[in-house]
Amino acid sequence: MPKNEKKEASWENTVRPETAKKPSQIRLSGNQLVQLYEGERQKLEALERRLELVQRAMVEVTGTIETISALTKSGQTDSVLLPIGAGIYIEASVENKKNVKASIPGGIVLELTSEDAKEELGKRREELAKDERVLGEELQKSATALNQLGNLLQAGQQKVQEAQKQRTGVA
Repeated sequence: MPKNEKKEASWENTVRPETAKKPSQIRLSGNQLVQLYEGERQKLEALERRLELVQRAMVEVTGTIETISALTKSGQTDSVLLPIGAGIYIEASVENKKNVKASIPGGIVLELTSEDAKEELGKRREELAKDERVLGEELQKSATALNQLGNLLQAGQQKVQEAQKQRTGVA
């Protein structure tokens, strides 16, 4: 190879990620730290919103299972309040307690036995409980990271204030 030709970078002469050492220190500017903090804060808020939605869904599913169970145990025709919208209800009689209707995407309504419906709702509740655990763990990690970033920001602000005091000669 002639002397004035530059050697091209290739995979062979670069550091591979699996063999690279992790830096023991990372330097960030104040603005970068603030951006990290804000990003983590937004992530935490999003996780809290998702967790709240999952918890609401669990309450709804549990209430539905309990309602189906209560209706199927009763031997007589039950009178229920049926919401028709805008806070308005009508009184209705439940005669067929062995079957329920379930909507699926596409505007389709299926008929299920009460027992099948409770079984499907139980599976949904288990999935929601799993999602709740995962989100709780993610939320905890995010809260810890946010707290650590907040501590770093606070320490950085203190150092800046001390440096300003030293420049102005104020003790």
